[in-house]
Amino acid sequence: MHGLFKNRKRIKELEKRIAELERTELALEAAGFDILENNFVTGEVFGTNRRTFESLGYSPEELPKNLDETFKYIHPDDLDAALKTMQDHVEGKIPQYRAEMRLKAKDGSWIWIGNYGRVIERNEEGKATRFTGLSFNINQRRIVEETLAEQNRELREAIEHIKMLQGIIPICSHCKKIRNDKGYWDQVEDYLHKHADVQFSHSICPECIEKHYRPVFVKNQNLQF
Repeated sequence: MHGLFKNRKRIKELEKRIAELERTELALEAAGFDILENNFVTGEVFGTNRRTFESLGYSPEELPKNLDETFKYIHPDDLDAALKTMQDHVEGKIPQYRAEMRLKAKDGSWIWIGNYGRVIERNEEGKATRFTGLSFNINQRRIVEETLAEQNRELREAIEHIKMLQGIIPICSHCKKIRNDKGYWDQVEDYLHKHADVQFSHSICPECIEKHYRPVFVKNQNLQF
């Protein structure tokens, strides 16, 4: 009787644990997370990116059945880094696996996915046998980050252009040429063209017309400039 009571208590504990796990899984799915579980011995995957792959347009029948199939969906530029991070974690060099990569959608587009997890089981020799973690869509976040990075780059370039013409610029009081960093004297337009993204067109102001082209100025004194 004591053994039977003990077994019933154990069963109830397991049922409670299963119920807790089911609630956790539902909560994670509601938040948009996928639960990952890989068997490194058999190569099998359980639920790997199920919701993610379905959101990329794939049917349940098209989901990867093993790790090798999963790798085929990863962008070539991201695959080596993801594998290196996993290898470092499996070997114990880093405590967790954290990788962001692009997966190919059924329509041919690339969607950013974040994968996070850790090894939860090793054999007697210390080799990893099971891995579990979470996967979720981070595409919108990456788009925002890339947009901000591009805007910051453009802003830095604009600031650099502004900085180019700051400080004291030596200019001849007679001919108005500007002395460059090497000690030579440049025309104003040449100097500005080298130090800023500007183009020039030439004309003649009314004062110069009167000074240098007085006959024309007198003849056309009613001309407006």
